[in-house]
Order: sequence, then structure tokens, then C-alpha cells
Amino acid sequence: MTSVTVEQNNLIRALAGALSCLVLAATPAFALRPIGIDVSNNQGTNFPWSTAKNTDGISFAWAKATEGFTFNDAAFTANEAHAPAAGVLIGAYHYARPDNQLGLAGADQEASHFWSIASPYIKNADGNTYLMPMLDIEQDLTGAGYTKTTLSQWVNRWCTDIQNYGTAAGLKITPVVYTYIDYANTWLDSTVAQSWPLWMASYNNASPQTGAPNSIGPWANWQFWQYNAAAPRGGDSDVINGDANTLKDYIVGSVGRFNDGARIQATANLKAWNTAASNGTFVTEPLGALGTILQGPVYGASYQRWQIRYADGTIGWSAEDFLSQVADAVPGDFNIDGKVDMADYVSWRNGQSPTPNSATDYDTWRTHFGQSNLGAGSGSSLTNTAVPEPASLLYLALAPLLSLYRRRRR
Repeated sequence: MTSVTVEQNNLIRALAGALSCLVLAATPAFALRPIGIDVSNNQGTNFPWSTAKNTDGISFAWAKATEGFTFNDAAFTANEAHAPAAGVLIGAYHYARPDNQLGLAGADQEASHFWSIASPYIKNADGNTYLMPMLDIEQDLTGAGYTKTTLSQWVNRWCTDIQNYGTAAGLKITPVVYTYIDYANTWLDSTVAQSWPLWMASYNNASPQTGAPNSIGPWANWQFWQYNAAAPRGGDSDVINGDANTLKDYIVGSVGRFNDGARIQATANLKAWNTAASNGTFVTEPLGALGTILQGPVYGASYQRWQIRYADGTIGWSAEDFLSQVADAVPGDFNIDGKVDMADYVSWRNGQSPTPNSATDYDTWRTHFGQSNLGAGSGSSLTNTAVPEPASLLYLALAPLLSLYRRRRR
């Protein structure tokens, strides 16, 4: 056994300490969950939005717009104007009264009323200002004649109406549903959870940064959490299940968390569904699988989902909560492994490039051969090796086999 001198031991310790510092420095900081509030006329028409933003750290809010079929909130227009001026994202919400407007016709009436008041703000969305509409469903329905099925139909109808109004205006709208635990357990079924993001009220004294609602059924995941019935300047305290980029999924007119073409990596074994609703067939992609965003997000079965072309050629819809963005792929990196090399030529020959077996994709591969985003950045050069010509491709492909053959002969 080789002995180690005192000087060598001290040097090893110093290097180990330096290495540990480098590791800690490279560890990403914990991404804070943005904090929000919801307000109404109960807080008056002069809510201190600038103070809420700059002192309390409020990033987003919802303001009551309407209730039932006739009520308009007196503070709504002021809140919708003053919150954006202070740099706070804001949405409009409707307090549902299915006890007064019965059945699906009642849901249609209330959706029409809400849209008539809130749509000027929603339709003027620039991708940086207004949040998705929200339906507040918590009204006592004792004696109103509803069942879990029929009330869920009412909620689905209202949300679908708003979605259709948005489509007619050229907007992609996915309303959020607010409720509380006992109400959800009593009145809402899985058809609501399948289609609309959840905002759950649950006052359990847990930290908004690390906690969660006590229960979220019939949903399998939560998007927003009303964690306290009080906020520093009035209203209720809320938090999103994610970071500031997650919040982009709920801004009207925004592209969402990822841009089309973004390169992502699975942070868990992850299902790639053939439908955004995740109600068909799926392929399981392994932890660490790489892919490219094709479109999204689309809410389905309790998650925001993105359509992804994975490196193995699978195209499917996967839940955003288990995706992280990595450096953009270099053009010609058809197998999305971070570098443009012979393996990408094989992918092209196997029809796994954007336009399978096309001359355009082959030219893209030739142009970017030898480039990588694994080092200094996208397109950084790995080698000065000339791009292989078609006549030399076979040799390059066979080179490892020839080398192995020579070793065996020795």
C-alpha cells in the first residue's frame, strides 16, 4: 500500500474542499413559488396594488367580476386597471349561482353575463397582462336539486362556454375552477378534473413554498392553492404550484412555459400519450429522455401537457410537471443527444429527422456536423473534422467494427 505524506494529505483535503464549493455553486437555487391574492369589492376600489407588489411580493391576482346573472362587482374595473399598472398579473373570476340559474341553461346565462363584463380585458390580452378566467364554485346548493353529476355538468358547461367565447375571439382559453375540499368531494366528479385546472382552498398552516392542500380530489394534481383567508392588504392569499415560468401557462395570449422547438428532458419515467387528454395509449419514456416541444400547453387529466418529439422517435403528450428545459438542440442533431455526429446521419437514414429522408435534412446535418451544445453553448465546435462525404460514410460507420477486428487479430 502506498503511503501518503502529510503535505499530500493536506493537498487532497484542500482540493476536496474546493471541489465541494464548486459543486455547491453549480447547484441551482430553489425556485420560489410566486405568491398571489384574490380580491373583490370587499377590499374597496382603491386596493394598494403597488404596495402589494413591492412590499408583499405579490405576482398575480384574480378580481371578482360578476356573480350569478345580474351582479357586477363595483371594484372590478379599477382592479383590472391598477393591478397591471403595478406589474401584477390579473384575471377575472365569476362567483357561480347554480342555485338561482338552474341547469345547463343557467350555466349558459351566467357564462354570457360574465363574458359581457370581463371580455374587454380578456380580448385585449397581450400575453403579459391578464390571467385565464376563473369560476368560483362554492355556493350552498341544499335543496336546489343537484347531484354530483348534474352540478359537474353545470361547471363543465360554464367553462366550455367561456372557452368557446375565447375561440371565437381568436384566443386559447382554459378556465380555472376554484373550490374547497368538502365542496369538491360532495359536488364535483372526475369530468371536471379532466378538463379544468384546479384552484383549491385549504387553510392548513403549511408553508406556501413547500406545502399543499390537504386534499385535491377528484383532481390528481393542483395548480393553485388558496392557503390563507387573509392577505396583508386584504383579500385571500394564494400560490401557484410551480415557478414564474409555470405561471406563463395561465396568461392569456402567452405561449406558455416552453416555446415550440424548445429542448426538454424528462425528470422522471414519463408517459407520452397519443392524446392531450391522456385517455388513449402511451409509451413510457425513461428518466433523462430528451425531446423537442412541438406544441402546447393543453390541460388534460390534472396536468398541463406538451406534445413532444422524443429522441427515440416517439411523439406524445407529457405532463409539464416532469419536464425541464435544457440547451436548445443544434440543427442536425436528429437524435437530440447534444451533438451533431454520425449517429444523426443514421437517424436521418432511418427516417427520424423532421422531414424523413429529405435532402433538406441531410444538408442541415452536413452544415452542422461536428457542432454541439454540450460545451460553451449551442453550436459550439467539437472538432474541425471535415464533413463526411457520402462515399466516406460507409467507412465511418464501419470503423468501430474494423478496429474491433484488428484488436482480436492481435
